[in-house]
Amino acid sequence: MADTKISALPSGAPAQGTDEFIVARGGGNYKLTYANLEAVMDAATAAKLTSATTINGTSFDGSTPITITANTPNTLTLGTGLTGTSFNGSANVTAAVSYGTTAGTACQGNDARLSDTRTTTGTLTLGTGLTGTSFNGSGNVTATVSYGTTSGTACQGNDSRLSDSRQATNTNTQLASLGVGTAASGTSGEIRATNNVTAYYSDARLKDFRGKIGDALHKVGQLNGYYFTENAKAEEFGYHNKELQVGVSAQEVQAVLPEVIAAAPFDIDESNQSKSGENYITVRYEKLVPLLIEAIKELSAKVEALEGKK
Repeated sequence: MADTKISALPSGAPAQGTDEFIVARGGGNYKLTYANLEAVMDAATAAKLTSATTINGTSFDGSTPITITANTPNTLTLGTGLTGTSFNGSANVTAAVSYGTTAGTACQGNDARLSDTRTTTGTLTLGTGLTGTSFNGSGNVTATVSYGTTSGTACQGNDSRLSDSRQATNTNTQLASLGVGTAASGTSGEIRATNNVTAYYSDARLKDFRGKIGDALHKVGQLNGYYFTENAKAEEFGYHNKELQVGVSAQEVQAVLPEVIAAAPFDIDESNQSKSGENYITVRYEKLVPLLIEAIKELSAKVEALEGKK
């Protein structure tokens, strides 16, 4: 049956019968049946939403259709090495790798330039210290180090010239201390030897004699034998021997026999100049022996003369 507006019924009141009910809509009461559920109401009012909503920036209340467009704020741009159209979601695109032989392109897996048999464009030449055939890729070659004792050759690891016991020749060598036949003392400048130290020469065939040392006894009389200890100045140059020692004064010896005086080794630089500027000196004690021999001879003559007067 057709639905009719019931103005006398209160809103929400049930209608007569089991197949209909009353609803309030648009300022009045309406009777609906369960058979057709067709509302009898104002179509313009029924189409609107109670509260409008915003969809993709457009207000919508149900009374008027709206158009919704895709929201794609970002774009995928194809860079170097890819071809195709940039993608923004509006249409399908195809991206492909850009193959070629120039910068910015990719090399395909079957590119002939990748062949194992590719011919080289240069040659590896073996330089100084190597022997063998230059390499150009056309065949296997073996390069070998050239060992020898001349310029342009290499020294092998077991070369006897590298021995720790090799003695230097024609070189200037400075040692802190030296032990010959025994361990070095560790005292700077000291030489220890377990046998005689033989040096220089005394052969008459190598000398032109110019006379004997005269007035030897008087010269010896100008010398003194001293007990001494090293002083503070000596300590400044690295001498720290506190023991009582014996010796002579180099200045006294220099006054009577300057030929046996030498520059003190601790005070000499590479140019044989005084390091300190004070020109410290020392005595070659072995060279005092000739003076002593002549002095003894003079003293012996005096003794013999005195004995002859008796």
